[in-house]
Amino acid sequence: MKLDRRTSAVLASLVLVSTLYPHCLAKNAYALQVASRKSSARGASVFRKSCAVCHSVRAGETKVGPSLYGVLRQSSGHSQQAVRQTIAAGTANMPAFQAKLEPDQVDDLIEYLKTL
Repeated sequence: MKLDRRTSAVLASLVLVSTLYPHCLAKNAYALQVASRKSSARGASVFRKSCAVCHSVRAGETKVGPSLYGVLRQSSGHSQQAVRQTIAAGTANMPAFQAKLEPDQVDDLIEYLKTL
C-alpha cells in the first residue's frame, strides 16, 4: 500500500505524539509536585507569621486555638473550602484574615496545611 506524503506526515506525527505524550505527562506531574512543594514552603512561612501564635501543628497540642495537625486530611471532616472560609471570616474566637492575607498566601497556607 502506497501512502501519499500528507498521509505519511500525519502518521509520523501521530507516532511522535504517542511516544512523547507519556513523557510530557510525567514532566507535567513533576512540575506540579515541585510547584506544590514551593507553595507549601511559602505556606509554612505564612503559618509561622500568622497562625503559630495561636495554633500548633503537633497532634493534640492546643494553644489558644486547636492544633491544625491533620486538619485537611480526608478523615478530618474539613474541606479546603471550609478552612478557607474560616481563615477569611474568622470565628467567634479567631480573627478574620481576609484583610491581612493575600489570596495567594491563603493558597500557600492551604498547601502547607495539606502536608500536616
